[in-house]
Amino acid sequence: MNNPKTIRAIEKALYTFLDIYFTARDTEGTYAYFSDFLTGFGSSKDENAFDVDQAKAFFARDIREAPNPIHFTIEQLTITAPNDETGFVTFLLSISTVLHKQVVSFNRLRYTLSFIKKADQWQIAQKHLSFPSSITGSDEGYPVKELEARYQTVKRLVDEKTEALEEALEKITTLANTDSLTNLPNRHFIESRLASQLKHLNGDEALFAIIMVDIDSFKTINDTYGHLKGDTILRAMAHTLASQLETSENIGRWGGEEFIILCPGCSEQETMKKAEAIRQDLSQKTFDNIGIQTASFGIASYQKGDTVESMIMRGDRALYEAKRLGKNRVVVYKP
Repeated sequence: MNNPKTIRAIEKALYTFLDIYFTARDTEGTYAYFSDFLTGFGSSKDENAFDVDQAKAFFARDIREAPNPIHFTIEQLTITAPNDETGFVTFLLSISTVLHKQVVSFNRLRYTLSFIKKADQWQIAQKHLSFPSSITGSDEGYPVKELEARYQTVKRLVDEKTEALEEALEKITTLANTDSLTNLPNRHFIESRLASQLKHLNGDEALFAIIMVDIDSFKTINDTYGHLKGDTILRAMAHTLASQLETSENIGRWGGEEFIILCPGCSEQETMKKAEAIRQDLSQKTFDNIGIQTASFGIASYQKGDTVESMIMRGDRALYEAKRLGKNRVVVYKP
């Protein structure tokens, strides 16, 4: 893939890491560029790090034993990025520093790093440092295939953990936004959706309405048949209401035996027809062991400058009027 933007981001991360490590000799700053899955190996006899803690220990020892700034130069830098989340970097590194009043330098060390992107930050997943062949013999050649295989294993583990976390987050979000009894969106979710839709409406000609629905005589059902039967009616009512809606419309449980329907793009007349059709459908259904169970409907249409509170207030007033007039009817709010 080698997206130029990705290549530049990896190069920037590389130089920042090298500056922090070699010039600033900042231990904690260096750690910030280590991924949780970092492994590494090099020419020193004890420099094989099989986890991030071992790698941190090696880097901390190095900075502790050679705390002076290290001058570094890079040659033959090559960066490849198979996708926007991974990158391989190889270069020849020359370094020099003062240690015990002596200048110590190494020229043309072979350095290879693999980077992964995590939360918009590039981190090191594997590293390899080898000295010239005159010092290390056969260790000089860098095992690219081995690194790629190890990287794929690391990436698979990261992907699996990320997928598991995303699934868990999705389940938590669903639970937080769903009414456990009816499986409809709960008040919190539907209130947020109403606020979002109102935010995008402007002007007197905008078409939007809400329908407040309340099951008639629900207290009598609970008192006569018990709360378990009342719960059954609530679930059946939720299913019936939801089955009457268009895909663009939202329904939620507002609380108790009350529901709310959001009708984007609907005029007052269209919303009245919709509510009346639902009311008539309910009046023809027989609910288990109870018979026909009706509901009352209150409608409030959008007015310029409406808020969640103002629309709900008008819908509630229309619903109250429907109850006052004898229930099982549709009433539109009129000031």
